[in-house]
Amino acid sequence: MLSKPESGSSPSSAVGQADAPTPTSDIGRWAATNAQTAAINSFVAADTTVEGNLFGAGDLWIDGTVKGDVRVERLTVSESGRLDGGGFAEEVEVRGKVTGSIAARVVYLHRTCHVNAAISHEQLTVETGATFRGRALPLSRPAGRATPPSVSSAAPKSNMIRTVASNAAHRL
Repeated sequence: MLSKPESGSSPSSAVGQADAPTPTSDIGRWAATNAQTAAINSFVAADTTVEGNLFGAGDLWIDGTVKGDVRVERLTVSESGRLDGGGFAEEVEVRGKVTGSIAARVVYLHRTCHVNAAISHEQLTVETGATFRGRALPLSRPAGRATPPSVSSAAPKSNMIRTVASNAAHRL
């Protein structure tokens, strides 16, 4: 249980303070840049492997390995993270490795990622340097559906792929 430090004691002496992410850690950087959604409900640590399906209403941050399907509101696979299975969420950010499938309204593939998957999306952003092998299909959801359907039920509608790249060379 976490507690407030007593008056006169240093904040670092509070129970649980030593385990808090530092601004230099991967999760600390993420929280600092995503303050509006910085509440991470679940976390898979770097030295952890989870085998099986994970379901939840909140966010999931993966630093370790998940072998199975993940259905959450927001999914982040860090640079050290690995997902072998399906990732189903409203938003998916990939900095690490994903093999399988991704179905989300918004998918962001960072330059450090290695993705070998079928991606179903409304918006797909691929940074320069990202490794993506697979197919990208537009996401089609029935009205009122809260979570994305499986990749196999997505029907082609339009393909919105946006590549983030430096245009400095083009401006010269």
